[in-house]
Amino acid sequence: MSIVPRVAQVDAYSAGECQQRVVDTLGSHWPVNFSKQVCVSDVACQGDSGGPLIRMLEDGSNAANAAGYAVLEGICSWGSRNDCVPTLGQASFYTRTSFYRGWICSETGAASACSSPPQ
Repeated sequence: MSIVPRVAQVDAYSAGECQQRVVDTLGSHWPVNFSKQVCVSDVACQGDSGGPLIRMLEDGSNAANAAGYAVLEGICSWGSRNDCVPTLGQASFYTRTSFYRGWICSETGAASACSSPPQ
């Protein structure tokens, strides 16, 4: 485990792609609720649980160096391997924060952050 934050660029898989990768990795169908989970192209390791899946959005100004902002897309839940060795076709799963947005906003009282839906 590192105390230095790590960054990786990942691709989000469609429900069909993700389910196939789970079957290829685990050898059987694994129930994934895609309204509550995000499936990405990286291997989550032991110790990654609770870590963020961030999507950077542009501010819409079309400036060459436009500042962007971050949206918390997910919270690391589990990976399809235990050895943390990246292997082509593996998938990791994150809790889809947008599914729980209403609850998060009501529990935190963060009205300013919850006043408009993420894009």
